[in-house]
Amino acid sequence: MEYYVRWATRAEIVELFRRTLTEPDRGMLGAYPSGDGRFVRFTVKDIRRQLRGRDLACWCPLDQPCHADVLLEVANA
Repeated sequence: MEYYVRWATRAEIVELFRRTLTEPDRGMLGAYPSGDGRFVRFTVKDIRRQLRGRDLACWCPLDQPCHADVLLEVANA
């Protein structure tokens, strides 16, 4: 799935996010803004430790693909 994210559908973006989290060659995920000007890196282990058993909320319509669903799948796997 090589394309510019700008023209991707919601489903394509969610699938790209899923692949980013679950592909074996990505033990360390990309850097993400922390809100205070720094960038934070996190791993699948971090996701599982911090999100397992929790609920996540998002603005995505319930019947549409959502990054929060992917995070919960990874966290509870």
